[in-house]
Amino acid sequence: MIRKAEDCSKETRTAMRGGQGEVHMTVLASKEELLNHARMHDVIELPAGSGIGYHEHTGETEIFYILEGEPTYSDNGTEVTLNAGDVAICPPGEGHSISNNTGSVVRMVATIVVEE
Repeated sequence: MIRKAEDCSKETRTAMRGGQGEVHMTVLASKEELLNHARMHDVIELPAGSGIGYHEHTGETEIFYILEGEPTYSDNGTEVTLNAGDVAICPPGEGHSISNNTGSVVRMVATIVVEE
């Protein structure tokens, strides 16, 4: 199966998980296409000044792969600057947030894998 970029569904969320600004999401694969082993596999774009607020995961793991930019990532309250090629993993029972405090866009692939 091939899905052209123009055929991917897109969504914009404001104040996602209590974060600032808008978050733009492009769906790469649906839950059904992921055989219900994951509930999200998206490209997420954080414009300057935006972010996803701090939240915890239960029964699932979220993985961010940074494509572009230098976001600030909170790993259970410890803040780290990430760069292109870095991976952040938030397993069940832990919390995280991510924000773009720079003047450039942040783009990443985000996948949420669910426990069976």
